[in-house]
Amino acid sequence: MLTDYIIKLSLKLFKNLIFKPENIERNLNLSNGLIMAERVMAELTRKGVGRQTAYALVRVCSMDAYEKGLGLKEVISSSKEITKYLSEDEIEEIMDPHTYIGSAVQIVENVLSASNNWF
Repeated sequence: MLTDYIIKLSLKLFKNLIFKPENIERNLNLSNGLIMAERVMAELTRKGVGRQTAYALVRVCSMDAYEKGLGLKEVISSSKEITKYLSEDEIEEIMDPHTYIGSAVQIVENVLSASNNWF
């Protein structure tokens, strides 16, 4: 019974979910790019940088950006250690949160579509 109740409650939530693009955009920009630090680290490892080294490079840049109130993209773009591996165009792409949603849109659409069939 509890599972049935939770499923019905979840479906009601999904059916009435409202996305406000302006709020999403504002939230994406709250951290001055710090939310993209993991992606930068992952891209560095794809370029052959060791995981620990990539982590250390990104951590230093993240702390610098936070302490100085700068954007992470600005700090990463000025890091000679990082720009040895990533071009300016790659950094631009990596730091754009709009390009980092993977299959999230399709997953949400699938859930909403399936939930319509359950009512």
